Amino acid sequence: MEKLEYNKRMEEYAKTIYKILSSFERQIDNPGFDMDEISPDVLGISKLRRDRYLQMLIDAGYIAGIRAKELSNQTFNIIVTAPHITLKGLEFLAENRLMRRAYNFVKDAKDIIR
Repeated sequence: MEKLEYNKRMEEYAKTIYKILSSFERQIDNPGFDMDEISPDVLGISKLRRDRYLQMLIDAGYIAGIRAKELSNQTFNIIVTAPHITLKGLEFLAENRLMRRAYNFVKDAKDIIR
């Protein structure tokens, strides 16, 4: 049962990260970036978790033009200059869209067979 709970948590983490990257992709043509699209309230997570996700995405090279500096009291200073998704971030989204489609296809096929 623990593994099932772990998998559910990991799926939620992945969905939130995917939402953040998708927001960056949707706003690629906008001259400015609407940070409200990735607000903790919209994402349904704490500000600290959102900021840590941003830091991970920056460190992984998926987004650029934004800095997340962690302060000593477990808060972040988010510095927004020209936030945008990178080619690596676009590749991640494309690969995960294909994986999600394949997963849904297999899941649907499994449900039909039952």
